[in-house]
Amino acid sequence: MAEQDPQLATPPSATDSTGDAGTDAIAQPAALATDASEQPYQVAADPAVLAQAIPFNQEAAQSIVDARDKLMKSIEADIAWYDGAKQKRAFWARLIRGSMIGFGGVSAVLPVITPFNLGTWTIPASATSVMMVVTATMYAYERYYGNADAWMRFEMARQRLQRLSEEFELNWLALQVAGAGKPDLAKELTELIRVSSARYNIIQTETEQWISSFKAGMKTSVPKAAEEGKAG
Repeated sequence: MAEQDPQLATPPSATDSTGDAGTDAIAQPAALATDASEQPYQVAADPAVLAQAIPFNQEAAQSIVDARDKLMKSIEADIAWYDGAKQKRAFWARLIRGSMIGFGGVSAVLPVITPFNLGTWTIPASATSVMMVVTATMYAYERYYGNADAWMRFEMARQRLQRLSEEFELNWLALQVAGAGKPDLAKELTELIRVSSARYNIIQTETEQWISSFKAGMKTSVPKAAEEGKAG
């Protein structure tokens, strides 16, 4: 989610490591190797041990409820951010790719109709070249910013966060019903840590996909001659 690019701002509830933009506009998001971001949180003490060491009291229960509310608000803010960012990227992806198809089609037809007598209207000989340059420029732009890829990435992350939110609510309801007025602090703490870690992993995975795609986009949008000049 935390994709830092000139078009979108940093998401409201994510750290600087989350992302928004840039990638190969044609290919699917790059696969990622499992790394430290996929590991669960390192907590000071096991929730079950902590709950056994501290007898149930209303103050502790309220602290857990406050933490749950804060986590839910963060997830809701993430979902809203991804939804808004997705719509922006969808608009630009459709516009640019549609324009590429249009200009590309016109550049292919112009050489065919140029020889015909169109009366007072004359098609410049350079029109085809201009159309091809415009199409190539839009292609390079899309490869660099990756609107289409970001659109898909954001939608996938939004759906995963939405599912996590609903799952969290149902699991929490089950814990309250099972507790019969006296919640199990160990289970509640365990659920909080699980959901918080899952939220972080969703955002971190999307960010890593953006980094990988953005690097690929930079390579494909830089002229080959310029790359060879640097290598030399």
